[in-house]
Amino acid sequence: MSSTPSAPVELLQMDFEGVEAQDYDLPSMSTLLNQLVKESGVDSGQLAKVLVSQNYVGSVLKPCLDDADMDDDEQPENQSVFSIASIINLSERREPVVKDIKNLIRKFVRNPDQKVEKDRGVFQAVMNEEASSDVQLGLLIKERILNMPVDLLHPSLQSLMYRYNHCNSIEILEIQYSRFAIHQQVCLRFFCYDRRDIETAVEKKMPYKFTHLVYWSKMYVDKESAQHYDVEDAWFDENAISHFSYPLKHADTVMVDSEEATAGAQPIRRIYLIDYGKMDNFLDYLQTVL
Repeated sequence: MSSTPSAPVELLQMDFEGVEAQDYDLPSMSTLLNQLVKESGVDSGQLAKVLVSQNYVGSVLKPCLDDADMDDDEQPENQSVFSIASIINLSERREPVVKDIKNLIRKFVRNPDQKVEKDRGVFQAVMNEEASSDVQLGLLIKERILNMPVDLLHPSLQSLMYRYNHCNSIEILEIQYSRFAIHQQVCLRFFCYDRRDIETAVEKKMPYKFTHLVYWSKMYVDKESAQHYDVEDAWFDENAISHFSYPLKHADTVMVDSEEATAGAQPIRRIYLIDYGKMDNFLDYLQTVL
């Protein structure tokens, strides 16, 4: 018996560009960040404003625009943000939303009834209000739309870490990438700004030389097993100094958006403490899951 011919595959051409976040990106960034911080008491809109205020580091991923063929609804201010990559200095910034994030973490790591994996003591010490000035804590933001391939994230993080560690001149990274599994071809362009961007951060008394990072991960519990939305986050389970998880306050009203999850899966969030020095290892790991 002959098989039914399959429908023709549509090949999509998609161009993305890593750019500095601007004020007009705030609504789109807030929506993206809300999927991460929902039910935590942290204002995603205010968090987005902090990221825009330090747009000399980090980037957002948006569709590339062809100026010659651009319609009114295709202006930069009307383009959605697909991902965000940045690090916020939690040790130095004083915005209320930064304080809310630190207070949220302290509440969990200081609660004796809260299960904290691995080294609770180090987590508590790093989060202490009287922590040594040698401790510089950053919040790693690595957020993208759900089901977006990790392949698109790697250049953003690579560019981000390159800027922090050894960016001395403007460098354009162009990556041609073909992913047949989702039938699309993507051209990514990311910017590595010159040393003046880092000097701007120092002038604003926002040094970006970290000792530790905290990272917020989206997860769900399915059949008593915790699963990550973002496949690369499994690295943090093995390499983090410590971590804890918490359920969403109204988990029964939040749909778990994953094709692999069964009915009744419960969304949770997990916050990790990471040694900043291991981030290069994380970038190496990303290469193995591309």
